[in-house]
Amino acid sequence: MIRRRLHVSMSADLVKEPILYRLVKEYDLSPNVRRADVSATEAWMAIELQGGSEAHIQEGIDYLTGLGATVKPLQGDVVES
Repeated sequence: MIRRRLHVSMSADLVKEPILYRLVKEYDLSPNVRRADVSATEAWMAIELQGGSEAHIQEGIDYLTGLGATVKPLQGDVVES
């Protein structure tokens, strides 16, 4: 399995959309939310996407950016266990 850690930021109105559900159902990805914050004007989340191929993960990233989200690679881990 391929894993990528990402920082995703978006306008708060996108929070109402089932974004993570669609990553699972339409792109066969397993998102793991490591940290997130939502305010009245914006939202962000640090996620780890796991998928069967780099192509699946890139399709999921393209979906997020198509919604208007900003997606950047995240170095390290925000929550160590």
